[in-house]
Amino acid sequence: MPYFVVKMDVRHTIIRINQSIEWDAALTGFIHTPAHEHAYCKAMSLSSGMETFLYVGEGDGGAKLVCAFGIRTRGRYAELVSPYGFGGYMLGNERTNGKELLIACDEYLRLNEFVTAYVLQHPLFPLPDNVSAEDVFAGARVYMMDLSLSEEELWGRLSKGFRYDIRKTGGEAAFDLCTDQDALCKAIVELYPLTVARVGASPVYHFTEQSLDMICRMRGAFLLGAMRNSKIEAMVVFLASGTAADYFINAASESGRVYSKVLVWEMLKRLRNNGVRCVNLGGGVRPNDSLDEFKRRFQGSAVISQSVKKVFDADAYKSLCAECGVCGIDRGNYFPPYWKPS
Repeated sequence: MPYFVVKMDVRHTIIRINQSIEWDAALTGFIHTPAHEHAYCKAMSLSSGMETFLYVGEGDGGAKLVCAFGIRTRGRYAELVSPYGFGGYMLGNERTNGKELLIACDEYLRLNEFVTAYVLQHPLFPLPDNVSAEDVFAGARVYMMDLSLSEEELWGRLSKGFRYDIRKTGGEAAFDLCTDQDALCKAIVELYPLTVARVGASPVYHFTEQSLDMICRMRGAFLLGAMRNSKIEAMVVFLASGTAADYFINAASESGRVYSKVLVWEMLKRLRNNGVRCVNLGGGVRPNDSLDEFKRRFQGSAVISQSVKKVFDADAYKSLCAECGVCGIDRGNYFPPYWKPS
């Protein structure tokens, strides 16, 4: 891992994954997403194998920037990537100082010999308008649910077909809702691998049993399952921080797939009753795939997320692209191109 030196006016702090107390303290009272939480990043590092840290940049007058990074290496080169999910650069209420803080962060990471950085920005927290667009690209389409609406208004916004399916499931496919955390933590270890195998998910969605258990037990985790004949057949996991929440994963047996719609609907109601006012349902794996269609029909607002693609060392980046036989000129595609799964 490159040695972290300290330079510039901004105070730079690196908090490693084994420093849970310091990590939690850096986030206390500061606006962030579930993907910044120590438990979440620890869980993701157990699946990715990447060394993970929290960068904290602090300027004058309380200005602050935080971002979680994982480190991946290719030969002697080290590169940065935000952990799975929607995290990104968090600026709190210091939006006007965002550009200066981001520039200082870039310079700090450049000094520490990282080649590139790829960051998926949470759609609730787009980067300030005064940030250079050179490194900011359009990401995936996601769907945001406004839970400040009444339950009746939310129900009325669902597609007609979804309302019919939810009523039908509740009437014909007899089941009980399960909120028992221990039972659901046990069930996800069985159901999630079945789901991943059934849909042929790419390795980025492969989480270890320990990662799944940690996520389901972290602060702000909301779990809900559908149980038939005393067995959990399907479940959903949402992660909340403050008044916002993210759809994380769902898992189901083959026969349990019928409960997917009703579980998400019931979860939206529970989140609303627990003070959550905005939910990021995410999008599909690819534009207009079946998962995208599933989430779209909840009739949330479609938002284009941001992805940040930075090159700190142009010479090293060109060398890696040449070594792997790929073109790195257009960063609008998969980035860095030599990390694209074959």
